[in-house]
Amino acid sequence: MEKNIQVRVIDKESILSGHELSRGSVAVLQMDNPNVADLSSIIFQTGSDLGISIDSIESGFGPELLPDWGGRHFRLLEKPQVAILGHSNFNSYDVGVSWWSLDHHLGIRHTQLNGSFTGYADLRRYNVIIMPSGYLEMSDYEISTLNDWVKQGGTLIAHNRSSRFIASQESLGSVKQLNDVLDQSKDYNFDLLREIYSVEDDLDQESVLNNTLNLEITYPWELNESNYSEEELKSRDKWQSIFMPSGAFVAGRTDQKHWLTFGTPKTLPVLYGNYPVLMTGSNAEAPIRIGELIDNTDATEFRTINWSTLPAGKDIKVRMSGLVWPEAAQRIANSAYLTRERVGKGKSSSLLVNLILEDQLEGLTVFG
Repeated sequence: MEKNIQVRVIDKESILSGHELSRGSVAVLQMDNPNVADLSSIIFQTGSDLGISIDSIESGFGPELLPDWGGRHFRLLEKPQVAILGHSNFNSYDVGVSWWSLDHHLGIRHTQLNGSFTGYADLRRYNVIIMPSGYLEMSDYEISTLNDWVKQGGTLIAHNRSSRFIASQESLGSVKQLNDVLDQSKDYNFDLLREIYSVEDDLDQESVLNNTLNLEITYPWELNESNYSEEELKSRDKWQSIFMPSGAFVAGRTDQKHWLTFGTPKTLPVLYGNYPVLMTGSNAEAPIRIGELIDNTDATEFRTINWSTLPAGKDIKVRMSGLVWPEAAQRIANSAYLTRERVGKGKSSSLLVNLILEDQLEGLTVFG
């Protein structure tokens, strides 16, 4: 893409010309680049430089119901024009590692902008702005400028403490911090249960195909009898926040149908510290959440974890390595680690990753 080559990515597994293409495979089509005379040599040279295999596809038809290259699962990518905000109150280490990661892992040219001039800079030339971790203080005018830029099609990516600032701004999306939405815990739990049950494929076919109305339908939220009041949730959150980890690996469960998890396993080790605990409702996506859901046939009843509900037949693992107090594990369980939300024509994303320590975890290198 840095050479102005049109590139597509496949968001669903397929088989073309006998080649198995995994989710996240990159495709470069001749019909997308009719004026590039040496396209093949550019592709093979790029593959050689990056150490990746190149397959030639003769037919774009996927067998049976698998995707064809002319369908919606072959998405045309837009060349990123990236800016990194720096100076001001941004963490210089996170700025530096974001810069190095763009250069080393992705090889993308970018511009560094002084965060103090956000309200006065011409942001139209960029379609991606990265906000490294920092303690932000933006005027209403700067926030309005950034919000207008996002609504016109820009992608805003906030790291770590900058995500705390994004979550505090109504105009920059609906993702919030846990302590700000405890009065809406039932709504967030409803969306979480819907997300969990959406991946279950164990359907009662007899009940589905029965013409007689079923009068004994059960609903997940009705099966949990131990919900906490708002005051109880506030007290628990205040106490549990004391025990937040300084740096430990916890289990992140990934949405394997989301493009932001291309190339990642179902359970991804993520580094966690005293980060803001993010909450997503129906308007935002959480490609990575904290806690690996595992089957447990001995768990016959629904159980409550603070604001969220753990379905019957399930357990959740949070800690992977390092010191994670049980109080902290309960606090961060089922919260969002990576969020994405459409705002106007653009997107706002928050990533609770300390790039200073995680640049070797390529599963968490997400830009754009």
